[in-house]
Amino acid sequence: MRKTLDGRIFNTMAADRSSRTSIMEHLALACELDLQEFCQRLQTVLNLPEFSFYCERLTEWGFIELGYIEYNVSRPYHPDMLQKWDATVPPGCNFAISLILYREHPHAGDHEWSFENLAVPIGQIIANEFQAEVHYHRSWFGAGLNTERKETFQPTAVH
Repeated sequence: MRKTLDGRIFNTMAADRSSRTSIMEHLALACELDLQEFCQRLQTVLNLPEFSFYCERLTEWGFIELGYIEYNVSRPYHPDMLQKWDATVPPGCNFAISLILYREHPHAGDHEWSFENLAVPIGQIIANEFQAEVHYHRSWFGAGLNTERKETFQPTAVH
C-alpha cells in the first residue's frame, strides 16, 4: 500500500535520513516494471524484508532498512525526471536505487567497504535479475561531497 506524504512528514523523514547518513551509493537503470513489482523482485533476490511505499507529487518510492543500510528505490512519474534531479544519471533511466549506509553501521565512512560490499555486488545482482544495464553513477559522502562514478554492470546470460 502506498502512502501519500504531506510536505511536513516528507521533510521530517528526509531530515532524519540526512542526519543518519554516512555514505550513499547511487545506481540507476531503465525498467518497464511498476515500482511495487520491481521492489518485490528486489526483495526476493536480495532476501530483504518487505518494502514500505510512499508517493508525492513527482515520484513514488519504496524503502527498507536492514542492518543500518537503507535500500531506497524511486521511480518518478515523468520520463527524464531523474536526469533533471541529478545530472550524473544516464539518459533513459527511470529507476534510481540508493544504497544508504547509516552512521550506526560498523563500516560507516568506509567507502572501500561500501563499494566492495554494496555498490558492486548489488549492482551486479540487479543487472542480472532485471537483465538490464545498471549504472553506478554517484557516491555521496556528505553535503556537497559527491564523486561521479561511471561504472556500468552488464547482465550475465541467464542459463
